Amino acid sequence: MGHFGINTNIYETNIINQIILLIGLYIVYKKLIQSSIDNRQAKIINSIENSEKCLIDAKIRLEEAKKQFSQIILIVEKIKIKTNFEKLELLKKEYTDTTKKFNTNLNNVNKTVIKTKYALSLKIKKRIATLALKKFNLKNNKYKLPITNEIDNHYYYFMRNSFKMLKFIDIKK
Repeated sequence: MGHFGINTNIYETNIINQIILLIGLYIVYKKLIQSSIDNRQAKIINSIENSEKCLIDAKIRLEEAKKQFSQIILIVEKIKIKTNFEKLELLKKEYTDTTKKFNTNLNNVNKTVIKTKYALSLKIKKRIATLALKKFNLKNNKYKLPITNEIDNHYYYFMRNSFKMLKFIDIKK
């Protein structure tokens, strides 16, 4: 019975020694390992909860940013519409002003043309009257031809009577 000796079966002995060592370590370090595992688990849970809070905050900020972005797009669209409307109004005003200036210039040109036409007509009538008077004076030699300044004074009188005189004068000669 009590015989003490060297166990030559190393494999079985090694397994028994490792089991005894693990049971001893488990008993001695059970509380220390458990508290370390609990601390690590608490840290992981805290990290997950903080990450979830950050995710929720990020989602809220994303929604707010989307709302702000949509509001900015609406404001930009309103500004574009207002700018286009003001551009159109400015073009209409410019068109109206240009049309008024054009019409004013056209009226001035028409008045100038009418005045020039009238002046030319008067010059032609004066010239005709002068020529008629010269021809009349040459034929009759009774009347003295008035000086050029006097022609202007007598012009209207002669013009009124020019058709009466022209009936008696042969202009083709």
